[in-house]
Amino acid sequence: MGQNGHFLKHLGSLHERHETPWVAIACSFTLIILFSSIDDLEFIIYSITFGFLTGFPLVNVALIKLRHSQPSMKRPFKTPLYPLPPIIGIVTSIGLLAFFDAESLTFGIVWGLIGSVVYSIQ
Repeated sequence: MGQNGHFLKHLGSLHERHETPWVAIACSFTLIILFSSIDDLEFIIYSITFGFLTGFPLVNVALIKLRHSQPSMKRPFKTPLYPLPPIIGIVTSIGLLAFFDAESLTFGIVWGLIGSVVYSIQ
């Protein structure tokens, strides 16, 4: 994402010898160490699941949007019973968030807002 200009460009800088995004790897490593230092395993699991349950509906929304905005685009896969599966995916993912505890929801929303701010100011 850093190389494409969708996120902080510094995160996309490649290591000269190994050609890996070393800054992004270092940031990910730091976050993983911080998360692993949290003693509450249930909180960590809910936080990770929150990320999945907010990302999955976005993928389904993107599928619907692309089908309408670019109907002639070549697609390597079919979506049977379209648009029912993406709509069900959106509704169930958002519905499952209702079963989260307030602490995990707050944590996920705050991190999402921080990410949005960082993304918008870069």
